[in-house]
Amino acid sequence: MKKLFALVLAAMMVLSLAACGGGGGSTTAPAASGNTDDGTAKSIKPAGYPKGGTVTVVCGFNAGGAQDNNCRVAAKYATILTGDNYVVTNIAGSSGRVAAADVTASPADGLKIYLANLTLADPNDYKLIEKENLKAQMTTNMLVAEDFSAICAMHDDARSITIKAGDPRFSNWEEFEAYMKAHPGELTIGTPGANGAGGLMATLLAKKLGYEFNVVHYTSTNEVHAALLGGHVDAEMSAVSASNTDADQAITIAVAAEKRSDLFPNVPTLVEKGVDLKIPTTRCFFVKKGTDPAIINYLSRLFGEMAEYKEYVDENHNVYVTTVDYRPAAEAQKLIDDTYAACSELLK
Repeated sequence: MKKLFALVLAAMMVLSLAACGGGGGSTTAPAASGNTDDGTAKSIKPAGYPKGGTVTVVCGFNAGGAQDNNCRVAAKYATILTGDNYVVTNIAGSSGRVAAADVTASPADGLKIYLANLTLADPNDYKLIEKENLKAQMTTNMLVAEDFSAICAMHDDARSITIKAGDPRFSNWEEFEAYMKAHPGELTIGTPGANGAGGLMATLLAKKLGYEFNVVHYTSTNEVHAALLGGHVDAEMSAVSASNTDADQAITIAVAAEKRSDLFPNVPTLVEKGVDLKIPTTRCFFVKKGTDPAIINYLSRLFGEMAEYKEYVDENHNVYVTTVDYRPAAEAQKLIDDTYAACSELLK
């Protein structure tokens, strides 16, 4: 009887080990339930992910800004769609690089997701920028290319030019351009910072297109917008989502993009006006380089489903004034790698 009990106990132990993957198996094997890939994120969700049931979306800026909003709405709907716990933590400093350092100092297990704003202009335009300025303006692009793997590109928010409503000198791009050409060096344009997309746009307006104006670099979108409304600058170059929120006081007259914003379809692009300038700001989600490709593939598909989820799109559009323009991991990574290659060559 004792021998029979021992045999049964041994068999139960073998079955238990098999069910647990032998105790030493990967926790990221695809489809823990054995489902085949049916095109949904759920069907390719790695077994055991997320370990502990929580994923942290790391925001490199303080609460309340556009970056924080994008992180929070993503965490909210990732939680809704998966049943897992996605939370946001804010680690502000050095234009998002302190948060990036926190992620790169953590294990490459996909439990920390990082959101970064990338400036993805025409690679040929980078040749017009002095090396030191290029290095400063492309720091985030270079950082994510070296240390992170893209999950997806999720939002596009191109640079735009905004003027004060009721300005007697100009009320649209044609009048603004004509005035700038007729009064070289008279106008002052503000940007949210020298080392961001606004700073890049100011440089290219001068060096690529030959416009002459003064430029003042502020430290935030709110600061430069207040300067415009206070009459301290004649125009501002901020993200279209941030600058065209009070049309009774300010008017966005042109967007530096290939196509018009879905949120502001009445605002023309510079390309439409015969000006060859595109300065898109693309917000991408990342994980630390070295993360299991199965996790990256799962998260990329999950965010793709989120981009098709009506409530997520509506909240981005109606509450946070942000367009949703999803591109999967491979496509987003190519954008990043192409920019990295172009800049690396120029920074040698």
